[in-house]
Amino acid sequence: MTINYLQNRKDVPTKKPKHILLEKAREAGARSIEDLCMMTGFPMHAINAYCKRLGITLPTTIQTDVFVETSQNNRKFQNPEIVQYIREGLSLAKIADKFSLSRERIRQKIIENGQYHEWKHYRTLIKQKEQAQIITKNAFLKQVHSLISNSLESLCAQEGWAYQKTSEYFNSFCNSGPILSFGVVLSLLQRYENAIGNDQKLSLRQLREGLDIKYDATVSDILKRINLGPMNGSLKMVRITKETKESLKRALELPLTNQDLGYFLGIPDYVAKYTLRKLGRTAQPKQFIIHLGEHVNGLKLADPKYALTYRAASQIYEAKDLGFKKDEIIKLLSTSELVFDYAMLHERELSGSLVSILKTLQNNPSISEPYT
Repeated sequence: MTINYLQNRKDVPTKKPKHILLEKAREAGARSIEDLCMMTGFPMHAINAYCKRLGITLPTTIQTDVFVETSQNNRKFQNPEIVQYIREGLSLAKIADKFSLSRERIRQKIIENGQYHEWKHYRTLIKQKEQAQIITKNAFLKQVHSLISNSLESLCAQEGWAYQKTSEYFNSFCNSGPILSFGVVLSLLQRYENAIGNDQKLSLRQLREGLDIKYDATVSDILKRINLGPMNGSLKMVRITKETKESLKRALELPLTNQDLGYFLGIPDYVAKYTLRKLGRTAQPKQFIIHLGEHVNGLKLADPKYALTYRAASQIYEAKDLGFKKDEIIKLLSTSELVFDYAMLHERELSGSLVSILKTLQNNPSISEPYT
């Protein structure tokens, strides 16, 4: 409903148009000062003056002004609600919504009443608080993500090469996630792993056959993201020597994991896994000598850097004998100070165990150092 509607009505007398227009606007459903302005065409600042001069009493549901302008000693008193909203740091748009006014009108009145700098001050404070909350939230989410990633890495290390590579693939995405599910990628890489263990070469099509992967290019992209190549391309199949196979036979009685054996024998851990499976190993030994995560903040963390394995102990002792310092070894091996200190504290015991293990593994009784 507009001014033209009211002014063109035949039942509207022309003798007192302002009075009649205001009354008709109220009867037509005006519920705010902006409604009155829109329906009568009168400027907002004139509504109060017209009402007072013409003797119109506005209903309580219609706001005459969000600012109380009662004068006392030439001072203007400010609406306490406005003061509250200003000190809460609300935006002009939100304050305007509270009173069904425009943002610009609120801005004008705040300036007129000398409250603009006060509003700007509190608005800045609230923005800083919101920014600090965002930073805190992001830091918390980053910490949670780190814990989840570490737990996943530990789980994947226990499950084997295919799980590790699947985790590596998903971690390679930063902003946007992969379009494939974890299970599909895992199945693909398990097929890849099985083929290598059985001295087979599968094409990209054969690798994705029966899986929810439509294109060979998708398989190629997965392999590239985790630094693998196509099996029928430049990738060389790993064939172990007779001596290595004999070492793996002896390893059946040793407390070494596939990863430990891969390190000490210089072969991929998945080759150790499949060879041992053929030789009769049904389960891996314990994944570590000791896990020190339980000593960090009273929690048992899954972070691999808190796990001391036989290969890690061997690397620590070798680096020490080569003259590396403590902080250099920790950084070089991506381990923790707790693990290093434990290895040093139990060096005599662990070195003796490693020497004995390597003598059996290599079938060489002359070995005297805890590393190869």
